[in-house]
Amino acid sequence: MNGNLFSIVPSDVSDIKSRSGISHLFRKLAYNIEDDLRMPFADLELPSRLKDFIQNDGHAIYLLCNYDHLFQIYLFETNNLNLTPIKSVCQSFTKKQGDYLLLFTADYTEIVFVNPLRRPGGVELRRLKLNTLREAFHTELQVLNALALPQVDMNPFDIYDLQCEAFRKERVTDDFYKTYKKVFEDVRQSLGKVQSHAQAHAFTQILMNRLMLLYFVQKREWLNNNTDFLREFYNTCREEEEKNKSFYRDYLEPLFFRAFNRENGFEDLSVPDPVKEIFKNAPYLNGGMFVRLEEIEPPDINVPDSAFDLMFDRLFERYNFTVREDTPLDIELAIDPELLGNVYQRLVSEEERGQAGLFYTQRTEVNFMCQRALIEYLSRHLPKNRKEIIRLVMNYLKPPDDLDMPWKKTEEYLAGVKICDPACGSGAFLVAMLHILVELRIFVRKKLNQNTDAFELKKAVISQNLYGADVKAHAVRIAELRLWLSLVVDAPDDFVRKHSNDPLLPNLTYRLRQGDSLIEEFAGVPLHLRGEFSITGKRIPQIMQKLCDLEYKIFHGRVKSGALVKTKAEHQKLEQELFQGILKDRMESIRAQIKSLKRSIGEPLRIQESLFGREPRQKKIDFNKILRKETEKRIAALEDRLTEYRRLLESEDFGKLSDRDYVLWEIDFADVFIKGGFDIIIGNPPYVRQEEIGPPTIVDRPTTREERKTYKEKLIRSVQAFLGKQVRIDKKSDLYVYFYYLGMSLLNKNGVFVFITSNSWLDVGYGAGLQEWVLHNMEVKDIYDNQAKRSFKSADVNTVIVVFNKPEADPLAHTARFTAFKKPFEEVLSSDTLLAIEETKGIVSTDDFRVYQASQQDLLEEGFEKDKMQKKLSKTVPLTGKYKGNKWGGKYLRAPDIYFKIIEKAGDKLVRLGDIAEVRFGIKTGCNEFFYLDDEKIKEWGIEEEFLKPVIKSPRECRTIVIDPDVLPNKLFMCH
Repeated sequence: MNGNLFSIVPSDVSDIKSRSGISHLFRKLAYNIEDDLRMPFADLELPSRLKDFIQNDGHAIYLLCNYDHLFQIYLFETNNLNLTPIKSVCQSFTKKQGDYLLLFTADYTEIVFVNPLRRPGGVELRRLKLNTLREAFHTELQVLNALALPQVDMNPFDIYDLQCEAFRKERVTDDFYKTYKKVFEDVRQSLGKVQSHAQAHAFTQILMNRLMLLYFVQKREWLNNNTDFLREFYNTCREEEEKNKSFYRDYLEPLFFRAFNRENGFEDLSVPDPVKEIFKNAPYLNGGMFVRLEEIEPPDINVPDSAFDLMFDRLFERYNFTVREDTPLDIELAIDPELLGNVYQRLVSEEERGQAGLFYTQRTEVNFMCQRALIEYLSRHLPKNRKEIIRLVMNYLKPPDDLDMPWKKTEEYLAGVKICDPACGSGAFLVAMLHILVELRIFVRKKLNQNTDAFELKKAVISQNLYGADVKAHAVRIAELRLWLSLVVDAPDDFVRKHSNDPLLPNLTYRLRQGDSLIEEFAGVPLHLRGEFSITGKRIPQIMQKLCDLEYKIFHGRVKSGALVKTKAEHQKLEQELFQGILKDRMESIRAQIKSLKRSIGEPLRIQESLFGREPRQKKIDFNKILRKETEKRIAALEDRLTEYRRLLESEDFGKLSDRDYVLWEIDFADVFIKGGFDIIIGNPPYVRQEEIGPPTIVDRPTTREERKTYKEKLIRSVQAFLGKQVRIDKKSDLYVYFYYLGMSLLNKNGVFVFITSNSWLDVGYGAGLQEWVLHNMEVKDIYDNQAKRSFKSADVNTVIVVFNKPEADPLAHTARFTAFKKPFEEVLSSDTLLAIEETKGIVSTDDFRVYQASQQDLLEEGFEKDKMQKKLSKTVPLTGKYKGNKWGGKYLRAPDIYFKIIEKAGDKLVRLGDIAEVRFGIKTGCNEFFYLDDEKIKEWGIEEEFLKPVIKSPRECRTIVIDPDVLPNKLFMCH
């Protein structure tokens, strides 16, 4: 029998009323089902505390299916479906031999299927919940049908592999994305009275975002006490409406912009009384999601009712939504807020994605980066507790009981950390940080006997710890949505009833900023306001306090939507005053520097004498003249800056500060920079090749060559404005390189920097300037590579994770560490692994990883271009010449172990390839795809053999050390 011939349909789920219904389901999927094989509780070696969890005094456990004890399916009839005992059962089973599919049900109205997987950090649970009282969702049927056995005599290992594939979350994501994209396009095309394609696109995004949020909110029964509120609201309005009424204009707009913002006046609306009652009882959502955006949703826009039929029937009612985001060890096969972030990234068209460089970071990598950042942050403040910090943070979901930490200090530092993602996209890193911080603080606060309410802690973390920016408005809205939904998860059930006048959602306008993160030019003047403001008076702190007070009111919904415009105008005025105050403060500081330098010019230079008097000179050198010339240069540069600032203050554009389309970091996050900057910068910046870099704010047409050139010049000016003109930036640098410089400049003196990016800067020419700057200005704590699995599945990009610290002492004396993992991250990342890496010295290779360590001084020297004389000199002689770069990736991360043995044994006998052969770049065609041809293209174009040469396009094409040209999939078209 082929199970695929008997697909599961909705009635197969709704007909389940007892154990026999489950058995029927699996027989239809071609499994060999045991008949009534009840298993005694004692035989399963489960913890005794779980006996009360199982019905009938622990005897309602059934072995449904058994394949040689290597794969088994169990059914547990339980007293409830609480997740904690379900996890305990799964953890007990995974300690045994064999693999399992475990089912749990209390009364057969809900059935939880669990696919448990063994992971280094614990047991990962992938869950599917069926509700037999309603028609099965599309996702549920899709997973059940994927469990069907293609043949009866499959071996147990293949059955388990098939089960793991069926429960893979990416399958749900892929399916939802395809449906979402099709519905999105159909809705966008149905709109009337829109000015442009861009406006229609933006309007469709915000409309579907709002509906999506409400689908999650109604799960909590906060919309008219109804989990199906939206569909029923739509049906009610359709039944009541007259022919000339529109669901969007006459019903949804008042709900969005009046009811959810606590604005009255419903009695004046020409709608049925039941609808007015719904408006009256609607919760106060606030948050900014339900404020009309005049630029993209004019009052006369036409949304046909058919658009809502599309969204409800083909999307929202077809999938199961859950407000609970997955954790690394608990994954539900439903539509959760994290999945929306993934969908956002994929919705970017292929053309725009190439320009925007958006690639979604996997959850494992995101969590690991957040953990590493917090480990470094806490270790800087509690250096004696580093090992305990690693054990605490790497096991944040269930920290060890034997930890000994200064808990009060730990809570203080966790509560005060300032974290920013300067290219936050859909908020993956911010949401992950939110979850980790809340879990850590709950654990720490329990130690201190303090309040551990998750809802209040989440609100505190969002308001005090998390910041972000992104150039794309839609990305910022998705990030906001995900943070809001994380609050919805933990809000008390009676929150809306008890707090009817309090907003459910905070307003995140001043925590997540929309604009270009990289360019800080105002009226054509590059700004460089980094570091602590040298405040000389009381004016700036007063403005700061007023700004903070306003932001607090807006965040917590103390300002109703009717007064929001006025309040934001007041905020913009204060920002302008703050900018003006900072500029004037800087101008005073510059004048003082100029005065001091001018005073020093006339003073004679004291020349140190030797024991025998003045040293005789062959040629007299006027050091006073040299010093005067250099000082005059510094004075001229300071006077130029003073002129620029003066021009800014007098410029007509000064009053348009609020209209900028970029992030002015010191103003937009002034509460952070008044204290020196962020504690943690983390993220996955866009990957855009240098030839495609252009103004990201131009989205409605391709950028011109001149625009791209001008924008790149602005990028370089901005970096040199806040780090100094000594920074060497190669114009061939990809976009992420500029984010490195930006991110490191945003840190305070104890800051931690964690990025995942392309690894190309480790080896290619344009990475030399970045390598040199990092070696001189940061501590390279770790650079991680994974040789077993790519982090970006959808991108042909090899990545590294970097962890840098601001230096506590001379950076060149610090030992940098390069770690290459030999297994996928999810199989090796644990506190034990990190502690083992911490203990390594020099070069260490294990089954899981290889570590290479070198001082930053040695790394610097290796990258310098030395002449023959310098090579013979002692290391104590200062380096001269130019830093040309080093192959960090090729040498320290990707080189095989034998490379280090060769270096160790034959280092003195080795010569550089460049010394014995000519090494040069190939021809830069600008269209490489045209010249790389596979067999299909060769046949299609009829190209003769004499013009074709075997070529290795990727190392992955080489399966053996000896290369066989006949097995290479591509040929190079040699047409010259």
